[in-house]
Amino acid sequence: GRRMIAQRYTGSILDDRLLAGWFGRLHLSGDWAKCFMQPPGGIGWFYAYFQREVQLWYVADAHQGEILLAGWFEPINQGGAFFSLWIHQEHRTNPRMAQAFYELLEYGLQAKHILLGITQQENLLDGHRKMGYTVVGKIPGLWGSQDAWLVSLTRAQLEKGRYYAISQRRRERDARLGAAATSGLDRVGDGATPAPAGH
Repeated sequence: GRRMIAQRYTGSILDDRLLAGWFGRLHLSGDWAKCFMQPPGGIGWFYAYFQREVQLWYVADAHQGEILLAGWFEPINQGGAFFSLWIHQEHRTNPRMAQAFYELLEYGLQAKHILLGITQQENLLDGHRKMGYTVVGKIPGLWGSQDAWLVSLTRAQLEKGRYYAISQRRRERDARLGAAATSGLDRVGDGATPAPAGH
C-alpha cells in the first residue's frame, strides 16, 4: 500500500481545520481522557497547546479531511522529551500507521537522547516493551485519580525492539517499489530540533 507520510503542524488554515476535526473526535470517542491528563478544555486551549513548544506531526486522509494519526513531542531539556501518540480507532491495526509511528520515533531520537511517555492504559505496556521501551515504573494517582506508568526509549532500545527489523524491511520494500526515498519527516526534520508531550 501507499506509504503514509507525516506532516508537521504549522498553524495553517488547513492544519487548523484538521485540528478542529481531531478535537471533536477526541471528545466524541472518549479518547481525550487517554491522551491528556488535564480535563477537556475548549478548542482555544487545544490550538494554543500545539502552538507553543509542543511539536505536532500528523497523518491525514485527504479525501475524508481528517487526522488518522497524531504524534506530538514536548521538550523536557536538551536531552529528552515526552512523546505522545494517537491513532484513529479504525486504523490502529494498519501497518502503514505503524510505519509512520516508527518514523516519528526515529525523528524524535535524532535530536533527543531519550523519549519518555506516560500512559494510564496498562494493557499497552506489553506493546511498548516489544517496541523497545523500558517501563520505568508505576506512579499512583498521576493520571487524575488513576495510576499511570512512565516509559522510556532510546535509539539503541528502539533498534533492539522486536518490531524494528519489520519496520526496516517494510521501508526497504517501499523503496524498491518506487516509494519516495526520503519521507516528509526526513525533509522537514533535516537540521530541525523536535520539541517532543504526554503519552
